[in-house]
Amino acid sequence: ETGNGENVRGWHTGSGLLSWWAAGDSDGGGQYSDGYWPTVDPYRLPGTTVSRKPLADAAGGAWGAARPDTTWVGGASDGTYGVTAQDVRGLSSTLRGRKAWFFLDDAVVCLGAGITATDGAGVETVVDTRSLGAAGTARLTVDGRPQPDGHPWHGSFRDARWAHVAGHAGYVFREGAPVTALREERTGTWKAINGGGATDPVTRRYLTLLADHGTDPSDGSYAYVLMPGASAARTAGRAADRRWLDLTANSAAAQGVRVPSLGFTGAVFWEAGTVGRVSADAPLIVQIHERRDRTATVCVSDPNRAVGSATLVWRRPVRSVTSKPGTVTDARTGHELRLTFGDLTGAGGVTQKVTVRLG
Repeated sequence: ETGNGENVRGWHTGSGLLSWWAAGDSDGGGQYSDGYWPTVDPYRLPGTTVSRKPLADAAGGAWGAARPDTTWVGGASDGTYGVTAQDVRGLSSTLRGRKAWFFLDDAVVCLGAGITATDGAGVETVVDTRSLGAAGTARLTVDGRPQPDGHPWHGSFRDARWAHVAGHAGYVFREGAPVTALREERTGTWKAINGGGATDPVTRRYLTLLADHGTDPSDGSYAYVLMPGASAARTAGRAADRRWLDLTANSAAAQGVRVPSLGFTGAVFWEAGTVGRVSADAPLIVQIHERRDRTATVCVSDPNRAVGSATLVWRRPVRSVTSKPGTVTDARTGHELRLTFGDLTGAGGVTQKVTVRLG
C-alpha cells in the first residue's frame, strides 16, 4: 500500500515476501532496518514471484486501491508447525502463481506452481535477497564450491543442488534446479521512496539468489528449502538426505510435502483432490502432526472464507477423536479418519484443530 507519498515502490511487498532474521539481527544487525528499503531492488524482494515489467512510482493507486482480484491467502498451524499459501496476482500485470510455504523446525519448504504471464516481460522467483551491509562479503558456496566475493558479480548454475550464504542461511534444491546468483552494490535515497525522506545517498551490498522462469512463462514452478542460520555442512547434509522430504504435489491444483522424521504432513488444496494420503472435496489448507505418544493434530483452514461444507479424509488408522471444534459435524475413525465440516465461511480463515489418538 502507498499513500502520502510513502512506499511508492512497495509494488511487490504483497507477492509472497518471506522475511526472516538471522542470529544477531535482533541485536542491531538490521537485515531489514539498516538502509534496506531505499537500496533493495524493489523487483527482487525475498521470496516473491514477480514480473520484471517496469512500474511507475505508486503504480496501482493509493490507500489500498491496488488490491488483487483474489482473497485466497492464509494458513493453518498447530502452534509448532504451519502451512501458508497465497494465490499471487501481479500488480498491473497478467502474472498468476500459486505459492505455498511449509514451516518446520529448522527449515521452510517453499513451493510455487502455475506461474503464468503474458506481458512480454521476464518473471522471477526470488529465492532470497540478503543485505550484506555497507561492506560485507558473506561467502557464497554452491554445491561445495566457493564463488567469487567481489561486487558486482553474476553467476548461473544449471543444476544446483544446494547453496549456502555464510552467516545467513542454506538453500536446498532437492531435484537440482537452475539458479542465478548476483552480487551488487545498490545506492538510493529515502526520499526516492518516501517523499519526505532524506536526500543523502545510502549504499548497501546485496547477495541475491533467483529462479528465472523466463519471459511469459506458462505453468512455471519451483521448489526449494530455506534453512535459516544453517552451516554449509548442515545444508550439504540435508541436500544429500533423500529420505528427509517427500514432495507429494506441486501443481496449480495442489501442493504438499511430508517430512516423516517430524511426523509432518502438509497440503494445500486449491481445488478438490488428493495429496498423498489426504483427500479434500473443497479448497482447504491441511496440516497434520503425528506425535511420538501416538496422538496427532489435524489442522484445517479455509483461507478463502468461502467453504460451505467440506469432507477431509486421512488414510491412516485412527482409534478415536479426543477433541474437535464445533465446525466438525461428523467424525469417523477406523482404518481411516473422515472429518466432515459444516459452514466455514464465518470462521475467518482460523485454523480448525482436531486431536486424535492413532490406531
